[in-house]
Amino acid sequence: MLRERPTAGSATSCISVVQHRPSSLALFILGPVIAFGCASTQLRAASSPEAFVVGSVHRYHLDASSRYSLTDLDVQLTQMRPDLLCGEITPEHLGTQWEGYYPPEVALVQDVAARLGIPFVAADWRGDSEEARKAEESMAPEAKKRYSTAHEPLLARWKERREESLFDFIHGEEAQRLIRQAHDVRLASGGEAADGFWLTRNRRIVERCMAEASWRHSRRIVFVFGGEHKYAIEDELWKQHGLRAAEVRRQFVPATNELSEAVISRWKDRRTALARLADTGSNAEVREKVLGSHRLEELDLFIESKGKACHRDDDKLVPSGPR
Repeated sequence: MLRERPTAGSATSCISVVQHRPSSLALFILGPVIAFGCASTQLRAASSPEAFVVGSVHRYHLDASSRYSLTDLDVQLTQMRPDLLCGEITPEHLGTQWEGYYPPEVALVQDVAARLGIPFVAADWRGDSEEARKAEESMAPEAKKRYSTAHEPLLARWKERREESLFDFIHGEEAQRLIRQAHDVRLASGGEAADGFWLTRNRRIVERCMAEASWRHSRRIVFVFGGEHKYAIEDELWKQHGLRAAEVRRQFVPATNELSEAVISRWKDRRTALARLADTGSNAEVREKVLGSHRLEELDLFIESKGKACHRDDDKLVPSGPR
């Protein structure tokens, strides 16, 4: 009998999980057996899977002073031995011209999944960028000031960090507390839309990844998203599944090397496709979205360096943070 894959958030998916694919991830003990998503209150499964949230740092992987290179991320993920990797790209854009619009390290995560022979899940979600822009522009001056300075405590601590690797800092309790604080301020100042639909985005990330994990009966699930997502994804794992994310321990000694030709080829292909979207003959809104993301320039850096970190004295690696 063929088994139908459940869709995250669908009304029928929880029924099909109970009837056709009972698993420890989808079963909870609350009188009758209930699949997750089918009851407002859930109890943790008797034998829950392990879920880990690994924070990446986007273009800072190319900065040797961070001591958290793409080589390090590769080793970290490989040594964690996941059976499912969930990454920062939407399923709608996977395999399309928009792949280059997402963080370049996604190509590495896909390569790790291929080498380990495990599934890669495109789990990201994005809200309406125009609605987000209007929400930000409509804020009162005082609210806008609070919103625009919300990350300053984090960035100040970032600059003075003494940890051996940026990995240690971004996965530490202090950094995650400051990140949570920054988003609390932004949400209170401009609402969820102004903060890039932050709450909904992280909720949907967990829904998408865990729906796939349930269908595949995955036992060791690793989310790989920008470091700011870590606390929010962990919150959602608890809210949705009563699952406490496992501690992420560093598995590498900082080092950096050129990446495989397979990853570099992905970057080149994605840059070419994204450049076509930004072509002068394309839709003006699409062109503005692509150019405003600065992904083309970012991909140039990754391709030029072949993913190897180096010491940089210019301002090319000045981003908004590890989102």
